[in-house]
Amino acid sequence: MKDTVVTGFRVIGCGIKSQALIEQVRVLRFDGLKTEVVTESDVLSPDSDDQMVIVLAPDYFEGLNNLLKKFYQAGILTILISACNFDLPSGVCDSCTTVKPEQFADIVKVLAGSLFVQGFVNYDFNDLSLTLRNTGNFYIYEAEGKFAEAVNSLSKQSGIFEGAENGALLITVDRDKTQVRVEDIELLSKYLSTLPENINMRWALYNDDTLSADTVRISVIIAGKNCRNNRLEK
Repeated sequence: MKDTVVTGFRVIGCGIKSQALIEQVRVLRFDGLKTEVVTESDVLSPDSDDQMVIVLAPDYFEGLNNLLKKFYQAGILTILISACNFDLPSGVCDSCTTVKPEQFADIVKVLAGSLFVQGFVNYDFNDLSLTLRNTGNFYIYEAEGKFAEAVNSLSKQSGIFEGAENGALLITVDRDKTQVRVEDIELLSKYLSTLPENINMRWALYNDDTLSADTVRISVIIAGKNCRNNRLEK
């Protein structure tokens, strides 16, 4: 599947240290994804076509709350990825996660990739918004290997859905090299049946021709006001 052109989404790096991180995001080559670095919070405001903004904060940034608040109060899905825990007041962003800076681009790839790549079963912006809107915290777990291996890796991560309200399961394969079998779907369904009933789960299926034969990558987005704000694991 070819990448699609999408507008209304941007990634903002806070401070000079974010320049290298923004370059890593640009390497993802999502056509239409705006990227920029700011050194002062007052120089940037929402655009009329903005739907989602992902803010990268590798270090303390004076005016971060003000920057987030401008987008959040404009009704734009506002996501913060930071390298340290900021004591954010209420009403400044929809959801945030804290990971190492070298993992920032990985998280952007999971969040934005589902919007910019056409899938067999799509996970669109409405789905992402329903998953993350006003959830406070989110984190991402990825497992890669043969289908059974990836699902078993997820099932061994006890407590990753603790406190979660919403979740998304994004499955990626190379359709020319890997066939998703009925028994694979049954295994996945069995795993999903073990999750707490109160979690709103969504799922999608994508193609990636860089994956090896018989390899699947499963990305899980978990969000909720009381969920654990874990680092991205691989």
